[in-house]
Amino acid sequence: MKSPTQCIIIQSDDWGFCGWSPDQAACDSARSLDDGTVGRHYWGSTLESPEDMDRLFEVLSDFRGGDGCPAKMQGNYIVAAPDFDRIASSGFKKWFGVELPEVPPRWKRGDIVDAAQTGIEAGVWQAEHHGYTHVSQAVLFRLLGLGDSKIMKLFQNECLPLNHPEVFPEYAKGAVAASFIRGIDVFRTAFGYLTRSTCAPNYVVSRNLGALLAATPISILQGANRVYFSDSLLRKVARFSPQIARSIGLKAFKCDLLKRSVDFEPRGEDPRGMDDPHWRRAFRQVESAMGSKGVAIISTHRLNFVHHDNSWVKASLSQLRQLLNAIKQHYPRAVYVSDWEYIQLAKWGVSSTPRKGKFALRNFTGRDQKVILQADSGAVLGIGEPNGRGPKSTDAQVHMTIPPGTTLVDFTSTEQTQSL
Repeated sequence: MKSPTQCIIIQSDDWGFCGWSPDQAACDSARSLDDGTVGRHYWGSTLESPEDMDRLFEVLSDFRGGDGCPAKMQGNYIVAAPDFDRIASSGFKKWFGVELPEVPPRWKRGDIVDAAQTGIEAGVWQAEHHGYTHVSQAVLFRLLGLGDSKIMKLFQNECLPLNHPEVFPEYAKGAVAASFIRGIDVFRTAFGYLTRSTCAPNYVVSRNLGALLAATPISILQGANRVYFSDSLLRKVARFSPQIARSIGLKAFKCDLLKRSVDFEPRGEDPRGMDDPHWRRAFRQVESAMGSKGVAIISTHRLNFVHHDNSWVKASLSQLRQLLNAIKQHYPRAVYVSDWEYIQLAKWGVSSTPRKGKFALRNFTGRDQKVILQADSGAVLGIGEPNGRGPKSTDAQVHMTIPPGTTLVDFTSTEQTQSL
């Protein structure tokens, strides 16, 4: 798969996720219960606020790709959190959820969905799917039923026991169909468009997830080179060869499998005075990926940019600036795209992505291009004049000619176009 231009894809997980701690008091309490390496790094992680997102968007907007459009980050969203009080009232026997744009009381930050829409409209943000809860409800209820004092204390502080390795992956016991389907619906209601891409929480997948994905608009599995399977048979195979287990399991996924090639996880590391700061190590991975594939898929997490420690956030944003600056200096023609745009560009040379009620259409073929688009989702169905052998869709289609570059289109009034 090769795009007609150099591409940078930044995939970032855990947005919208009510984890790890809602406030500093809960963070301090959690750290007193769990002082391990994971806890030291992660308990300070928290839900983003509109102000957090504004700071990130400011950094992204300061850098432009070769097409003149700003750097873009793809935020993968968790759309539901536990209703801690109602679950406790049920004797820890029944799931009750709080779904975006709502969050549990101690996690309230303001309208984070509206803040995301601001970034989408500006072209610096693209929301996609990560999961419903991020956690395995089955494992969570088993642990709550045991009445462990540490876990109960965390739950009282509206914290999930995320330091427990079996809780964190949502599909640890297989994907729950009702929750998965509900999550897709919540995403569309919140963001106003169909999600096309997902990254399984903790990269843990199950073969039944492949069947569920096939019944949704999701056509991309992120981090395919990192997944491992919760299915018992594949776990046994993985003891001898994770690669063979991955190869067998991924045959159940009839979608585009994208590999993550770069890790950008500064985690508050202050780059000043360092001979080899994190951004530079990440950039070497970018160089390797661009040299071999012409595309660098960068993996990062909300943890880097949203934290109770402001100095942590400042340092991570500084590292992001330096990474983006290095990309600008060494790859001035590279463009920033979402993975959904990349898949379309690789296939058609043109792409479409939603942008708050409109669609941003990219055309890198070097000439005017006639395109066939799906009216409700904006998806590119084909290029050229429609004919009897051409793409077919049960939904209404839009046929239009787009010039080279990026054009913003309102499908409800196709005369309202704007070159970007």
